[in-house]
Amino acid sequence: MREQKLKGKTGLDFTAITGWRTAAEVERRARDHDIVLIDSPPHAETEARLAVRAATLILVPVQPSPMDVWATRPTLDLAKPRRSGLLILNRVPPRPI
Repeated sequence: MREQKLKGKTGLDFTAITGWRTAAEVERRARDHDIVLIDSPPHAETEARLAVRAATLILVPVQPSPMDVWATRPTLDLAKPRRSGLLILNRVPPRPI
Protein backbone atom coordinates (compact mmCIF):
# COMPACT_ATOMS: atom_id res chain seq x y z
CA MET A 1 0.00 0.00 0.00
CA ARG A 2 2.73 2.52 0.97
CA GLU A 3 4.80 1.54 -2.02
CA GLN A 4 1.88 2.08 -4.39
CA LYS A 5 1.15 5.52 -2.95
CA LEU A 6 4.75 6.73 -2.75
CA LYS A 7 6.64 4.91 -5.51
CA GLY A 8 8.54 7.34 -7.68
CA LYS A 9 7.55 10.34 -5.54
CA THR A 10 9.99 10.09 -2.63
CA GLY A 11 13.12 8.34 -3.84
CA LEU A 12 12.45 5.68 -1.20
CA ASP A 13 12.52 1.96 -1.89
CA PHE A 14 10.01 -0.30 -0.12
CA THR A 15 10.01 -4.06 0.44
CA ALA A 16 7.62 -6.15 2.52
CA ILE A 17 9.48 -9.06 4.11
CA THR A 18 8.66 -11.44 6.90
CA GLY A 19 10.23 -14.24 8.84
CA TRP A 20 13.65 -15.73 8.34
CA ARG A 21 14.42 -13.60 5.26
CA THR A 22 14.57 -10.39 7.31
CA ALA A 23 18.30 -10.40 8.16
CA ALA A 24 19.40 -11.33 4.63
CA GLU A 25 17.17 -8.69 3.06
CA VAL A 26 18.41 -6.00 5.45
CA GLU A 27 22.03 -6.90 4.65
CA ARG A 28 21.29 -6.80 0.93
CA ARG A 29 19.59 -3.41 1.19
CA ALA A 30 22.40 -2.00 3.38
CA ARG A 31 24.89 -2.59 0.55
CA ASP A 32 22.98 -0.19 -1.71
CA HIS A 33 21.53 2.29 0.83
CA ASP A 34 22.88 4.50 3.61
CA ILE A 35 19.85 3.91 5.84
CA VAL A 36 17.61 0.85 6.06
CA LEU A 37 14.49 1.35 8.16
CA ILE A 38 12.63 -1.69 9.48
CA ASP A 39 9.05 -1.10 10.61
CA SER A 40 7.93 -4.03 12.76
CA PRO A 41 4.99 -4.90 15.00
CA PRO A 42 4.95 -3.23 18.43
CA HIS A 43 5.39 -6.42 20.43
CA ALA A 44 8.05 -9.01 21.17
CA GLU A 45 6.87 -11.69 18.80
CA THR A 46 8.92 -13.41 16.10
CA GLU A 47 8.82 -10.56 13.55
CA ALA A 48 10.02 -8.01 16.11
CA ARG A 49 12.77 -10.37 17.33
CA LEU A 50 14.06 -10.84 13.78
CA ALA A 51 13.98 -7.08 13.17
CA VAL A 52 15.97 -6.43 16.36
CA ARG A 53 18.60 -9.00 15.37
CA ALA A 54 19.03 -7.28 11.99
CA ALA A 55 19.18 -3.74 13.42
CA THR A 56 22.11 -1.67 14.62
CA LEU A 57 19.88 0.87 16.42
CA ILE A 58 16.34 0.38 17.72
CA LEU A 59 14.03 3.40 17.77
CA VAL A 60 10.82 2.91 19.76
CA PRO A 61 8.07 5.49 19.21
CA VAL A 62 6.14 6.27 22.40
CA GLN A 63 3.35 8.63 23.31
CA PRO A 64 3.86 10.78 26.43
CA SER A 65 1.66 8.80 28.81
CA PRO A 66 2.57 6.45 31.67
CA MET A 67 0.76 3.52 30.02
CA ASP A 68 2.59 3.96 26.71
CA VAL A 69 5.98 4.27 28.41
CA TRP A 70 5.20 1.13 30.42
CA ALA A 71 4.22 -0.71 27.20
CA THR A 72 7.67 -0.13 25.68
CA ARG A 73 9.37 -2.37 28.26
CA PRO A 74 9.08 -5.66 26.27
CA THR A 75 10.61 -4.04 23.18
CA LEU A 76 13.44 -2.43 25.13
CA ASP A 77 14.10 -5.69 26.96
CA LEU A 78 14.27 -7.44 23.60
CA ALA A 79 16.79 -4.88 22.33
CA LYS A 80 18.88 -4.62 25.50
CA PRO A 81 21.24 -7.59 25.13
CA ARG A 82 22.11 -6.81 21.52
CA ARG A 83 21.63 -3.17 20.58
CA SER A 84 21.04 0.36 21.78
CA GLY A 85 17.41 1.34 22.11
CA LEU A 86 16.06 4.88 22.05
CA LEU A 87 12.59 6.16 22.82
CA ILE A 88 11.19 8.66 20.31
CA LEU A 89 8.38 10.82 21.66
CA ASN A 90 5.35 10.80 19.37
CA ARG A 91 2.14 12.85 19.50
CA VAL A 92 3.57 15.32 21.97
CA PRO A 93 1.23 18.30 22.39
CA PRO A 94 2.86 21.52 21.16
CA ARG A 95 3.73 24.05 23.83
CA PRO A 96 4.93 27.61 23.37
CA ILE A 97 8.41 28.34 24.68
